[in-house]
Amino acid sequence: AIAICRSYGFTRYPMYVSLAMNLIHLGGAFVVVLRPFETPFQGATGIAWAAVFSVFCSLFPLIWILVRKIGYRIYIRQIQVSIREVVSAILKVAVPSGAEALSYNIGQIVVTSFLAPLGTAALTTRVIAQTLTAFYFMGSYSVGQGGQIVVGHLAGAGRLAEARTFTLRNWRIGLVLNLGFAAVGLLLARPLFGLYTQDPEIIRLGFTILLIDLVVEAARAGNMVIGYAMRGVGDAMYTMKISLPMVWIFNIGLGWLLSRGLHLGLAGAWIAIATDETLRSTLVYFRWKSTKWEKKRLVKDIAATSEEPVPSLSRND
Repeated sequence: AIAICRSYGFTRYPMYVSLAMNLIHLGGAFVVVLRPFETPFQGATGIAWAAVFSVFCSLFPLIWILVRKIGYRIYIRQIQVSIREVVSAILKVAVPSGAEALSYNIGQIVVTSFLAPLGTAALTTRVIAQTLTAFYFMGSYSVGQGGQIVVGHLAGAGRLAEARTFTLRNWRIGLVLNLGFAAVGLLLARPLFGLYTQDPEIIRLGFTILLIDLVVEAARAGNMVIGYAMRGVGDAMYTMKISLPMVWIFNIGLGWLLSRGLHLGLAGAWIAIATDETLRSTLVYFRWKSTKWEKKRLVKDIAATSEEPVPSLSRND
């Protein structure tokens, strides 16, 4: 339901529902843990039930938004007729995207396994750095997610030149946001790491990692903004083809060589991440500039085949 709302351009409503869902979850966890009054739910099981209840509560406002705000209707006969085409189109994007995520997550397990012998300080620094850097790329992540919706509309309407320039502009915005957040994080590295630990070794290593991460975030902007745009038009197979080998060759292979073979430690692993992100970002950039993605579109020129006008991309919701 959230994905449908976003694809129609209604992005605020899912945000409101998600906020309410999190507040319900937080309230339930508060009752379970601090027990201001007696309840049969206790411990981790009770918190899990609070999460289930919050998700269940979010279902009803989402259905109301789909029906009343968007005018979405589900017809069983229409589903039976078009289910094969719809599922086929979805799988063309979902399978490559899922394979990317699976490969990345398995790769992270492998990376952790060969970083573990480096000691507690290295692993602790890695966890803190990953927590902090997750905030750095929120700008490009948001721009990429929003751009994916708009680019999908533009490509489906046959407005390919507009989709191309729109994505490149978004990439520049994402680049500035990522570098801006990363630079601020680097300046505040010591007090930020100080929130978690007072170990001078971890703080010193953390500063080095965040310095290398400037390169990572610059490259990640392209992977997120352009990568999401490519998935939005249906060219997800290309991102999978470059991601799968590069994660294992650079993120894992080069990461092991630098961190363990050349004894660069955690900094070596982060240099490998920067190499992986930079190469993938360069490839998706030139792929987008080459316009080869235009042949991979899932939807072909709706504006040219439909008598209805292409809807405006702006929503006053």
